[in-house]
Amino acid sequence: MTISEMRDHDAPLCELIETFFRANYDLAPSTERWYRQNLRDYLSFVERAQDRGATLRDVNKPMVDAFLKERRTVPTRKYPNGSQFAVRAAAVTLKRFGNYLAEDGILAEPTGLSVLKHVKRGKVDDDVRRPLSDDEQERIIGAATGIGLVARAAAVLGFASGLRLNELREAKVGDFDPSRGEFTVRPETSKFGRSRTVYLHPDVVRELDRYLRNRTMTRDADAPLFPTRTGSAYTLDGFSKLFRRIQSASGMPVFSAHLMRHTWATNFMRLPGASLLELKREGGWQRWEQVERYSHATPHQNRSTLPNPLQKTAFGQQPSTRVSRLSVVA
Repeated sequence: MTISEMRDHDAPLCELIETFFRANYDLAPSTERWYRQNLRDYLSFVERAQDRGATLRDVNKPMVDAFLKERRTVPTRKYPNGSQFAVRAAAVTLKRFGNYLAEDGILAEPTGLSVLKHVKRGKVDDDVRRPLSDDEQERIIGAATGIGLVARAAAVLGFASGLRLNELREAKVGDFDPSRGEFTVRPETSKFGRSRTVYLHPDVVRELDRYLRNRTMTRDADAPLFPTRTGSAYTLDGFSKLFRRIQSASGMPVFSAHLMRHTWATNFMRLPGASLLELKREGGWQRWEQVERYSHATPHQNRSTLPNPLQKTAFGQQPSTRVSRLSVVA
């Protein structure tokens, strides 16, 4: 499409959406999937509401507000009464699409700003996603143990590191360094395309090292850390199903990799002398607002006080004189 064709208010919205993705070719795969899903849902909503194909003229605040109001009541697997997170994600997607249209001179207010600039992102209550207690972590790990070595190791690492679902899924054996007690998230697996290092509790290091020694699959550096029975990497759908199996076996009403991440971050900030800056670095968050929900303290100095899901009363342990951050990373 030419610019003049794109500026036509009757231009098909589906074609404009594709130009948006071509212009934002560097989106992380997971972000692109979410954006595509949210924009497809908006197209469907407009077509139902207008009884015609969606066009550029349908990118306006009243239509978007109506879509978000309906979205708030749509049940999801985790939230049967509707998800505030889904509403916020849809609002963020549409506002970014509106910014693209304005920046490229396709559709904007007379001031040059996005026609969706006043769309509200939606408020998410801080207590909507409650972190798991020590007892609940123990239930999850126990359930994963009953499923198999891979499920247990994935649950332990998730609780101990706060890795996102796809970061866990795409983890390789070489990402784990037992000698340094570290796990490296590669840029190509990270949500924002940046590498980072996560420090692990010594008990977790020993658990993962034992897992690798006991499993029958190869320990080559490029091998999946959590392989399927055939030795290949899980698909995203397959790995999601593994976590649903863990939830079912545990009897927990709600469980997901993201809930493990939230639990990890909450427990991280309960540590003696933890800091939001270190949490932000190890968690791989891009914006400060994403970590502001967690309480503030000062940097912790001892590796043995890091989140340890293998010990029920791990959080708040007294510092050990045998392992320190300096001695491990030196």
